[in-house]
Amino acid sequence: MKIVTFVSLLLVCGLLSATLYAQSATQGVLVQVRGDRLEVTPLNDQILGAPHAGSGLIIWSHEGQERWVSLTDGRPPAVASLVSTGVRSGGVREAGAALVMESRTLDQLLGVSVVRGAVLLTPSPNARLLNGRVTFRRRPSDQGEFPEATAEIVEGNRVVARLAFPQGQQTLKWDDIPGLPGDIQEGLAAGEYVFRYTDGTGATPFVVEDDEVRDWVWERPDELAQLLGSKAEPTYRVVAVEHLLSQLDENQRPLPYLADALDLIEATPEARRTAWMQAARETILARLSSDQKPADQYDASGIEVIDKAQLLIASSRWSEARETLNEIGDTTDLRTLGLAAMYQAVIRAESTAALVAEDLDDAERRFSASILALSTGYPADAFRARVNFGNYLVNRAQNRLYNHAVQAATGVRSPLVHAILDWQAARTQYEAALQLADNLPPRDLAAVQANLARLYALADDLLASLGDSPAEDASSGARKLAQKMASNYAKLASTATSAEPIVRAAAQETFAHLAYRSGDNKQFRRAANQALSSYAEAGSLAGLESCHRSLGLFYQHAKKRKASEPNSKTALTHYRIAALIGEMLRERIDNDQEGMSRAGFFARRAYVNEQLMELLIEQGRYREALGYAELAKARSLQDVLIHNGIHAAAGHEYPLSLDDELDNWPADTVGLEYYLGETNCWVFVVSAAGRVHAERLVGQDGKPLSSSQLIADVHRYLAGTRSQAAKLYKQAMSGEGFDKGWQIDLHQFYQSLMPAKASAAIAGARNLVLVPHHILHYFPFAALVVEVDGSQRGALEMPQPKFLIDTGSDITYAPSLVSWGMLRERSAAPLKSVNAVGIVDFQSATRLPGVEIDLENLHAAFGDRLGPVLEGPSVSETRVRQLLKTTGMLFVATHGMNVADRPLTSFLLCHSDAEDDGRLTAAEIYAADVNAGLVVMSACFSGLADRTPMAGDDLFGLQRAFLRAGANTVVSGLWDVYDGTGPLLMRSFFEKLNDGDTAVSALASAQRDFLAGRRRNGPSDPWIHPYFWAVYTSAGSDTCRLEPANRPE
Repeated sequence: MKIVTFVSLLLVCGLLSATLYAQSATQGVLVQVRGDRLEVTPLNDQILGAPHAGSGLIIWSHEGQERWVSLTDGRPPAVASLVSTGVRSGGVREAGAALVMESRTLDQLLGVSVVRGAVLLTPSPNARLLNGRVTFRRRPSDQGEFPEATAEIVEGNRVVARLAFPQGQQTLKWDDIPGLPGDIQEGLAAGEYVFRYTDGTGATPFVVEDDEVRDWVWERPDELAQLLGSKAEPTYRVVAVEHLLSQLDENQRPLPYLADALDLIEATPEARRTAWMQAARETILARLSSDQKPADQYDASGIEVIDKAQLLIASSRWSEARETLNEIGDTTDLRTLGLAAMYQAVIRAESTAALVAEDLDDAERRFSASILALSTGYPADAFRARVNFGNYLVNRAQNRLYNHAVQAATGVRSPLVHAILDWQAARTQYEAALQLADNLPPRDLAAVQANLARLYALADDLLASLGDSPAEDASSGARKLAQKMASNYAKLASTATSAEPIVRAAAQETFAHLAYRSGDNKQFRRAANQALSSYAEAGSLAGLESCHRSLGLFYQHAKKRKASEPNSKTALTHYRIAALIGEMLRERIDNDQEGMSRAGFFARRAYVNEQLMELLIEQGRYREALGYAELAKARSLQDVLIHNGIHAAAGHEYPLSLDDELDNWPADTVGLEYYLGETNCWVFVVSAAGRVHAERLVGQDGKPLSSSQLIADVHRYLAGTRSQAAKLYKQAMSGEGFDKGWQIDLHQFYQSLMPAKASAAIAGARNLVLVPHHILHYFPFAALVVEVDGSQRGALEMPQPKFLIDTGSDITYAPSLVSWGMLRERSAAPLKSVNAVGIVDFQSATRLPGVEIDLENLHAAFGDRLGPVLEGPSVSETRVRQLLKTTGMLFVATHGMNVADRPLTSFLLCHSDAEDDGRLTAAEIYAADVNAGLVVMSACFSGLADRTPMAGDDLFGLQRAFLRAGANTVVSGLWDVYDGTGPLLMRSFFEKLNDGDTAVSALASAQRDFLAGRRRNGPSDPWIHPYFWAVYTSAGSDTCRLEPANRPE
């Protein structure tokens, strides 16, 4: 008999997933209404233009553009029409029988899927308490009684209070203790105490936290109370209790404030406690008494490790749940393997960034594995697997829908088509769960119905996104059916007598979403407030977050919706509550070495920060708006910098905030932070004294520049820049002459990216800090053309424009302003040594002769300061990883590649050995301890990853990997480094570094010197083209430097 293992199960299901959900072969979909069913048929190239029965809508992709067209009486346009239509450029235009259209941008509504030893209890031994007004709860005696007893509280050798417990009384509140000394009547001061009975038994040490810790823990709940207007609001109780239970210590270990959470719950009169509050109270008491949670609270599997993981997931304790599931080991029990695969997939589905990636990810494989393993066992197990997989697919479809315009602009293939295919796959899972529910409790049926309601509401959104066009007419029947199905399922779920609060809430929120889309303001408010109340009853933070997000959207667009109360203040309040809850939820996600979990989680919530930002900009509150823009930038990097104690070493007890950064803004520095939103593009200008202004970017026509248009324009420019040397050679040899349009392109980019206040602020600034967003991380800002050369040039002459780097500002790229400040502090001490890796010859890649010159220049510049220099065939990945741990500057010259949609697989090419494959990946760098303060990569494509899978602006390949792993500054290339000019730039850069210049200043000076040499040579020198000199950028700290060399006098 073949033994099934977890690994083999995943391998089999990788193939199964590829078969069941192979979207890569699909070019389009046919959407039709057949009776009371919405049908989705995948189409490939062979059947795209074939006749189809009935009417409907065909959506397909060709040459990176998504298109849609009506299907009337089974007669599609000719195949030639489908594959030869022009690209989408705005509005609708005729191209044969097919139409190419702009999609409609929808307000992003989320929704929630339904898933189904001591004497004292408090304080427990060694407990830490926030409230000095302690409530003492006794454990019963072995006979189950609470005898009369006296006790005392001791601090050191001093008795600070005496307590008396009457017969039969378990709990003694601080206010009920008679005769307390005056200095502690308001509670115990911060310090270490011991509770003990007067006979010397039952000693229980505990700690009352100091004011600083107490204020820090209560900061967010207190902020929420201000937004809500009262601590009596159910939302406050839910969020505050969950916040107290999810606290971590300095080593990221759980440190829940159980007693304080219990006090908060018991402060609510018992008659007003919701079912969630009662359940939370039982859970806390069980944890305090080390008992298991009551079995009827969850559907226990009977497998201890699985049930423990399930409870941890239900409490959003992701790291602990993952560690628990890893304890399963080499079991061959198919049920255990299947349930473990399901819950591991749930963790990845909630936190991973792969929700918008095109290929199959680990979560999908694990879901498929769980379905395969559980399909012949208990119906309840199979039901869970189907529902959880369906929820994952719905979330992925929703992400693809809301981000499809930006994804399409950067070349992601068919995001809308794949969203529809995900929708279809989710329905398959839910309908299978619906059949399984016949043999399960009625509450499970209601849960599936609530999920199906959300699913059909999403179908309505998918069809609504097609915009105002004849195709919209064709989709109207399908939309009406989707709305009807969503409403019917929501009604079934919300009125089921067996429905749990979370199910009712999800159904009510679907009603709210349908009303929002249809413009029924009265119904939206009613349903949204019902959902909010039900989510509070259920204790669902994700549900509360989603509802406040929807209410924020409603009040933000009240005027457009013709609602009676347009109120930006109310919109801001709801958005801030949603953002606050989102931050609390994010902190529970694993802060893994790669940062994938938290970054992916936050990417799906960046939309709320964008709305907050735009509302604040409208009100002229630019500094506050910048704060919310920062919340969407490099959060995972900041988490690691904080966790690694960057500020502790610099004398700061807590991490710097944006206000700290702006209040101490350097006088000679200007910052430009870009934000590419769902529709608009913005730039924040930070000038002297930390003053902030915001401007919307505009195009050449003077109209606001859309994000998708800017991204597409930059993407085209970057694609055209690659291999420019070969293109120029071909132009010269053909006699057609050099293309001179590049200076016009770069001048237009300058006009768009540097509006009036930005360009005025830069004038005279010594340092320019750029915080790009999305694809702008890979744009060569130094090459922006400030002044066009209007002279007539010969066929083989180049224009001589003035570039941004010529204006005198040294340019630093930063992941965010806050992380820039952190990295500056980390790079305070000058570096002393220089180490290097240089590989010229490869077994599976082209030779790099320029590396030989780089190494010669390195030796010439640094001489005796050089430490280890790895070169030749012995440069294995293992040796390079060891060199990363060496302090100083690290120079790396080799081939490099960034993988746009999977940035953690980006790599630097080394030689393989017995231990490693020769590809030093970004994931491996993230996991390493990099002690090199300055990393210089002279590697082809080492900085470029021109598509990002996340709106949260994190995980950009090798450059970000080095910064996160320990480097302070990273100099890297945006495209292929030309061997004819790369070494010249590096030589000048090395010399200036050796003289003590900062890395940023050394690079800027090297670029200016290079341009000066080209201009001296005259317009016949083609190397003035930015391809040859703007390839390198410096990211991170602008203060990183080497100690000046000791030169002989």
